[in-house]
Amino acid sequence: MSFWQKVQRGVSSAASEAEKQANIAKLMVEVNGVKGSISKKYEEFGVLTARLVQQNEISHTAFQAPLDEIAGQESHLHELEARIAEMRGQGPGPS
Repeated sequence: MSFWQKVQRGVSSAASEAEKQANIAKLMVEVNGVKGSISKKYEEFGVLTARLVQQNEISHTAFQAPLDEIAGQESHLHELEARIAEMRGQGPGPS
C-alpha cells in the first residue's frame, strides 16, 4: 500500500469516526430532551398528587412526610421573602 493510500484510508476512517461522533451527539441531545420531558411530567405528577392529598381526594401515609417537608420549606421561603421586603423598607409583601 502506498503512502497516499494510507493517507486516504486514514482520512476516510477519521471522517467515518467524526460522522459517528456527530450522530452520537445528536442522540445524546435527544436523550437529554426526553429526560427533561420525563422530569417535567414527574414534577407535574407530584404537584397534582400533592393537591389531591391536600383536598383529601387521595391518601397514603407515604405522602405525609414529603408534604410536611414542602410546607416547612414554603414557610421558610415566606420568612426569607418577608426579611428581604423589610430590608428594602417595603414591609411584608404578597406571597
